[in-house]
Amino acid sequence: MKPVKKINDGGDLNAFKRSLAFKYIHATISVVVEASKAIDLPPKTLNDTLITKSNTSSTTNLPPKLQQPIDVSPNGQLVIDVIQDLWNLIDATPPVEGPRRFGNYAYKTWYSNIDLSKLSRLSNDPEILEELQYYLSASFGSPIRLDYGTGHELSFIAFIGILLRLNKLPQNQELLVIFAKYFDLVRRLIIDYSLEPAGSHGVWGLDDHFHFIYILGAAQFNDSTFYPPISSCLQQGVIDEYKMKNLYINGLAFIRRIKTGPFNEHSPILYDIHKSVSLWKKVLSGLLKMYDVEVLGKFPVVQHFYFGKCYPWTDMNGNELPSSPQFIDGAPPSIGTAAPWAQSKR
Repeated sequence: MKPVKKINDGGDLNAFKRSLAFKYIHATISVVVEASKAIDLPPKTLNDTLITKSNTSSTTNLPPKLQQPIDVSPNGQLVIDVIQDLWNLIDATPPVEGPRRFGNYAYKTWYSNIDLSKLSRLSNDPEILEELQYYLSASFGSPIRLDYGTGHELSFIAFIGILLRLNKLPQNQELLVIFAKYFDLVRRLIIDYSLEPAGSHGVWGLDDHFHFIYILGAAQFNDSTFYPPISSCLQQGVIDEYKMKNLYINGLAFIRRIKTGPFNEHSPILYDIHKSVSLWKKVLSGLLKMYDVEVLGKFPVVQHFYFGKCYPWTDMNGNELPSSPQFIDGAPPSIGTAAPWAQSKR
């Protein structure tokens, strides 16, 4: 079925946390995290040009195709092929020339030309297919706001979760490869089309665009015999060594590409992790708890998550949960948040 909006104000968060959808999201995260432990990304999975500063524009500096990873299952390859098609679509939709304060309007054209018809090979159920296409298309950012953030990242988790529940993907390192390909595509969208951070917390947030990428990277270092000390992760030598095989370090490298200035000033939470935590196991558990609070527990993020057959707005017994009315012509009542950045007077 076509997913529908159910989270209309802050009061709906309690119902969301009691929903089957919430349970399914957590189950997906657990599977992907476990499949990523003690695993290095295969060579040539990630694209180095997306995290390396260059004097030339990203479009002219990028290779025409994503590099190919290790052998994956037919369904996993199909997902990667869809991502490749969307990568190629960027080549066919260059950014509009001229200075702009916000996102480039060519992104709207790119988004309107997304073709996800290949997903029909994954399911014969038209309702499930519609939801697969919805969650995947919602994972690339907003063509209205010209932005990208953790809510869109959540939609990709939801997309993968449907495939896992349908037993369309194996629960192994292939999941890590697929997420790596997804992150590469999104970063190119951010760079080429100047997508704004969606609801950025600035220095109060973990990262302007991502959160789950750090969870997966921390999982990669868990149970591994080869890992860097956490306190050394911001050193250029460590970043150069691990940026192509670990998503946590890869995420740090991307921050260094798009931000300037002292790291402790523009990314203090990540900086504090490297100064105060000594075990990767604690980094992983801390990031998972933070995900519950800052992503799944924040109205500005999950208000854009829609519910359908695969992510039902019901409790564990299948009963429909309450939902506040939508405000079409006006703003909803004050939602409230504990985030310090949202409390100060403007």
